[in-house]
Amino acid sequence: MTADEVVKRLLSVVGQGVYHLQYPNGDYNLLKNDAPWSHQATDQCDCWGLIAWANKQPRHQPGYNRGSLSRSFPGWPTVVDDVNTDSALEDAARLEPVLWQIVPAGLERAGDVVVYHTIFVNRNPRNEHCNVEGVGTLLKWGHVAGLVFVGPTGWKDPETRLVQCHGPNGRRPGVVNTNNGIFLNHEITWNRDGHRPDLGVHVLRPVGT
Repeated sequence: MTADEVVKRLLSVVGQGVYHLQYPNGDYNLLKNDAPWSHQATDQCDCWGLIAWANKQPRHQPGYNRGSLSRSFPGWPTVVDDVNTDSALEDAARLEPVLWQIVPAGLERAGDVVVYHTIFVNRNPRNEHCNVEGVGTLLKWGHVAGLVFVGPTGWKDPETRLVQCHGPNGRRPGVVNTNNGIFLNHEITWNRDGHRPDLGVHVLRPVGT
């Protein structure tokens, strides 16, 4: 998939669908009309489901994100065998990422994704196979959006535009074309000092593109 193709796919479903969180999997229906809607319903999607579909990247990937993590995300993975906000960020922080890589500041482009990790308190760094249960107390779900236009100064620029599928559950339309406010607010609220990479906003790009 080229960046232009990803952007075209994202824009093609703006104003459609219903948001429904399907953590950590919720694969889109690969066999039905090449649409981002899940197997469980005809028009439901969540934030990573939209990104998975736009990049033609199946979410269920046996073996994905297993093993101990980098210093940025110490301990064991939050999610394994599935691609979502958490596992993609944890993958990207490794020395040899498999599916997603971190884009350095200033090099963002349309087709990349802007993402932040799910936040837990009382996190258990020793749980090898978490997938939410056993990770800790949930404080805030992670979120992701696709960049369809990047302003002159990067993803934080006021001209930047994103396509995202966001809640609450039942929100229609689920897929919308918005500014970057959700992610700017997250940075202000959760990563004021810039020293918590596990709480901050990151830009990712598929490996090899």
